[in-house]
Amino acid sequence: MLTGATGFLGSHLLLELLSTADRVTVLVRDDPHAALHRLGRALAGAGAGRELLGALRVRVLPVQVELQAPRLGLSKHAHRQLAYGVRQIWHSAALTAMTADADTLLEVNLHGTQRILELADAAPAARLFHVSTAYVCGARSGTVAEDGLAETDRFRNAYEASKYRAERHVRGWSARTGRTATVFRPSVLVSRRLRRPRGPRHPLSVLAAGLRLWAEQTDLPAAVRIVGSPHATANLLPVEYAARAMAEVGALPPGRPLESYHVVHPHETPLPVVLEAMERSCPGLSLSLTSSPARLGPADRAFAALTAGFHHYGGMEARFDRTRLDSMTAGIEPPPPISADYVQRALALEPPPPGPISPKGLTP
Repeated sequence: MLTGATGFLGSHLLLELLSTADRVTVLVRDDPHAALHRLGRALAGAGAGRELLGALRVRVLPVQVELQAPRLGLSKHAHRQLAYGVRQIWHSAALTAMTADADTLLEVNLHGTQRILELADAAPAARLFHVSTAYVCGARSGTVAEDGLAETDRFRNAYEASKYRAERHVRGWSARTGRTATVFRPSVLVSRRLRRPRGPRHPLSVLAAGLRLWAEQTDLPAAVRIVGSPHATANLLPVEYAARAMAEVGALPPGRPLESYHVVHPHETPLPVVLEAMERSCPGLSLSLTSSPARLGPADRAFAALTAGFHHYGGMEARFDRTRLDSMTAGIEPPPPISADYVQRALALEPPPPGPISPKGLTP
């Protein structure tokens, strides 16, 4: 069972799970017919072939729920039926908008997780997989360990805080019930595959949309300052690798009742590489770094607002330990370092298709 299957990571996870499972139940907010259309678009964007897309109605069972409602908005009987026989619950659904307000983020990311834990309570044989984020570490620097969840109140935004609180609930549930829970902490997930206009958004596609809006404002200056350090880094990870690594861990027997994995790139991407790709994607744009927020002018602040919270990470110098992930995924080749060419490609958007998408077999 999977939540968030129409999302960027969720669609890639669904593709991996379908490579070994005959059928996957997905929890969706749309009615089943509309959900199948969205799932087809998302899977096509993730690289699914014609055969899988043609068999979608047979191999994927969409169940309409309200993620934040008690019992997922279902009757007691329907909730018990949903939980019956489930062997794995993958919770990938989340609101990832870094500029969303705190209450909305908590409603989706914390309360939605609490509802999934209630579902897990009703499925005593199920193993829980929870997708957190590497950035539950907050504004820490240095090396961040995979084990544990350090106490912190230094978060860059409400998104990080909401995911931190959700992971704490998962850990508390595992300790209280003795049930197995596996926590995945992915970093910034990206892909060289062009994003389709109606496909799932990812962090760099949101950034790209801001860059396009900036380029359309002809009265704004070309030179923009960002608060950050030339030594800062970003951990960008291909989503295809992330989904495969998670599925690989999920296929192995659990170790301790609770284990967490940093699903991160072994090599940090220097911030100047990201800035170079942004300049290439927005011809005429010239980006520079400043260590002082006081030096930002109105145009600099407008650029920060358009780029959806990107500016919060201009000074990040954390490194994420992935020792446990390496030990469990030794058969998967780690991705090469991320280049400016890769980031530029990830910032691109595929043009709309020439014709309508078929509802019977969505073509990739």
